[in-house]
Amino acid sequence: MAADPLRGAWLAHRLHPARVLVLPRVRSTNLVAAEHLEAGNLRPPAIVSASRQTAGRGQRENRWWSDGGSLCATLLLPVEPDQPVGAAPLRAGLAVASVLATRLPGCRVQVKWPNDILVGYKKIAGLLCARLRDTDLIGIGLNVFTDLRAAPQEISSRATTLLRAGAKRLKRDELLAEIWCAVKAERSDGSWIDRYNEVHLLHLQPIRLERPGGPMIGVCRGVDEQGRLLLETSDGMRRITEGTPGRMPLR
Repeated sequence: MAADPLRGAWLAHRLHPARVLVLPRVRSTNLVAAEHLEAGNLRPPAIVSASRQTAGRGQRENRWWSDGGSLCATLLLPVEPDQPVGAAPLRAGLAVASVLATRLPGCRVQVKWPNDILVGYKKIAGLLCARLRDTDLIGIGLNVFTDLRAAPQEISSRATTLLRAGAKRLKRDELLAEIWCAVKAERSDGSWIDRYNEVHLLHLQPIRLERPGGPMIGVCRGVDEQGRLLLETSDGMRRITEGTPGRMPLR
């Protein structure tokens, strides 16, 4: 697909009064956003985006592979009163999923706790969130027309793109504008837990949770207002804050 430059001036006009920083190439938009925030050069509302990100990462230091067809951005928003830090990636993921669902009306778009978005059981986007100086940093990596043929096999076999899924009008800056508006709106909607469970891949499913203290097995009973995974085990209900869950294989 032809090059799709990010139009910084268009984004700044479209998303005013948010400050928009568009860079040609960075290691990580989250790192750049945090550095600018710490130095006092940037404050919310703001967006840091890059045409290319070379060292993005996901949950538990997992690498996020991307190329020039990916959308890589970090949204900087003021912390909402009483909004737990653990709920931020879930609410942002729900917002991104809603944007993708409008672009892919014939596809099933799902979220997977805590920070993955899937189409047809393949990963299309991921989030990495942090809280710094009363600011939520919401890092987003989205496969728009990413060339997965160039990705490592362990990534390409489990991933998809908007182009592969059949989306039209693929302009990364327009997608970023839609995501910004959706994330802002989602942060003020109190009904997010029920809606999250409705599109959660693992809801009411038997799962195995890989975590530093050892694996756990149980049934996913949803998430709570803190963003914790509710896992019903043989020892009772557990509220999980970290780990990598997966569906149990059929026997």
